[in-house]
Order: sequence, then C-alpha cells, then structure tokens
Amino acid sequence: MDAYRLKGQGVARWEEVPRPSPSAGEVVVAMKANGLCRSDLHALHGVLRSEPSTMGHEGAGVVEAVGAGVTAPRVGDRVVVNYVNPDGTCPMCREGHEEICERPPLGFGVDGVFAEAVALPAANVAPLPDNVPFEEGAVLGCAGATAWAAASRSGLRPGRSCMIIGLGGVGMQGLQTAKLFGASPLIAVDVSEAKLAIAQRLGADLLVDAAKEDPVKVARGLGDRRGVDVAFEYIGLPQTLEQAIRATRGGGTTVMVGIPAGEVRFNGLTFNLDAKTLTAIQGHTNRDLQEVIAARARGFLRTGETITHRLPFKELEGAFAILESQKGDPVRIVLSH
Repeated sequence: MDAYRLKGQGVARWEEVPRPSPSAGEVVVAMKANGLCRSDLHALHGVLRSEPSTMGHEGAGVVEAVGAGVTAPRVGDRVVVNYVNPDGTCPMCREGHEEICERPPLGFGVDGVFAEAVALPAANVAPLPDNVPFEEGAVLGCAGATAWAAASRSGLRPGRSCMIIGLGGVGMQGLQTAKLFGASPLIAVDVSEAKLAIAQRLGADLLVDAAKEDPVKVARGLGDRRGVDVAFEYIGLPQTLEQAIRATRGGGTTVMVGIPAGEVRFNGLTFNLDAKTLTAIQGHTNRDLQEVIAARARGFLRTGETITHRLPFKELEGAFAILESQKGDPVRIVLSH
C-alpha cells in the first residue's frame, strides 16, 4: 500500500509498504479521510521530534480487520482514530493523563494515518455515527477533540467572556466549542479576513483583525475593562501567547494550545500579582474524542464549515504547500481516499 513517510528533517516521500495486519487486541482501519494539521508541518520540519515513520494523525475510516480478543469494533464499523494512542499502563495514563501518554502518538515516531490503512489498539478508535461524514470525523480526531479538551479544562462556563486567538484548524473548532460551552462575549482574533468571516458565521460576537488593532486593548475595553475570563492561544507564537496572557483578567485563565517552537517570555510580576492561571493542553483523551463526536452527531457543531480545502489523498504534498504558504486562507484541509 502507499504511505507518506518521514525520512528525516524536512524530507518525506511516498513509499510502498506492507498493508498492516492486526495483532491481538488491535484493529486495522482502512482510511477514508485524513485531515492535515500544523502539527504535521512541525513534525516534517523537526519542531516536534519524530523518528522516520508514516506521517499523519487525523484519520477516519472503516475497520477492515480485527485481531484476537477484539469484540468491538467489528469489521465494517465506521471509526475515528485517536492518534494519541494511549497504552493505559504508563505512569501518565495511570494518573488519568492519557493525553500525554509516554508512548509516542501516531504520526510522530509511530506509523500514522497518511497511508491506505493503519493498525492500532481497538480501545483507541471511537465510533463514528452514520450522520457524520468521514472528512468531519477526521477533523474531529485531532482539531475537534483537542479544542474540546481545552474548553473542558479551562473553567469556561455560560456567561464567561472568552477570546480565541488564532483561527486555524484547531482554533476554529475552539471557537465553536467555546460557543457551545456558553462563552459570552466570544471574541475571535486573526489576521485573515476570510477566517474572521467564517468565525462570524460560526457565532463569534466580536471580530478582531490583529493586523489592524490590538487584541489586548479590545479585551480590556469590554465590560468592566479588566480583560476576558478565559483566553485561548491557538497559534504557538510567543507574541500571540503574550497577547493572550495580557488579555486575561486578574484571576482568569490563559490556555496555551498552539505549540511554540522556542522560548516564551512574559511579565512574571504582573502575572503573579494578578493571580492568573496559565495552563497548557496537549492532545486529548478517548473520552474527549467520544464527547466531541457526540456533540457533532447531535448537530451542536458545524465542523464541515471549517473545511476550506478538499483534495485527493495522493495530492498530500500539494496540501502541505497550501498549509505552509497559507495560500487561500486554509482553515482545515482534508484528503479523501
């Protein structure tokens, strides 16, 4: 079968590899759709350490084979892959933090989903209802579930003000999730007019073009002029994380979801005296994935509206070029098999 393999920093190519067979407790999922995430770019360029392996971590498909001892799912079932792929036995998993399992996730040193099929433990796939398209299931597998995890752990609740900085694939899911959690007002920040327009359709109360105005001033100009209760940073740039921290009111929470490539600096004195909380979210749990799929299946999320580019699977290299150049203002790029 064809697979897109990382060979070294900045080098990846198509290769023919054996189609996987399931070991005991595993399933093999035939891919129907993949999402392309900025984390895949990070893996390609060495920002995230990844050994030579098949790339990709957002995927949905159909179970084509099951290993010994597997009673669910069954062959023919529609599923979403949980790329975090927790083993359930490491210290982090035993402490309830399967999202940071010590086993490398799929696509980051372990063969991922940019292939015709992938094998993984049966416990690490989630059922995909018939009313959710495969392409949306793939996006929910990382972008949706990560945003869900971020909102769930942020303290966000109805009536709390919220700022979303960065309207890429994960940030746009974060905007929808924050709306669902009752954020009000909900402020969307980006430098792309096209992405801000999508955010408005998805329920943002206020749009901020960061190329033209300062998000911090906007946050501190609302209500009692103390900032927002919760600010999410979905880009991974030092300057945008600093903006998120400064936009957060005293006693509020800043959630770092974007992956920064290096050091980040901020005013520690102000942060301390204002008793702010800075937390980081990486990945998600199986429960997060199941919950976000259920929310989409019940019509609470409009995942399809965040897919801006659709390409055949074998045009993956072109998809990487679009994501890196940002030509056409991509939010989420999906690839169909």
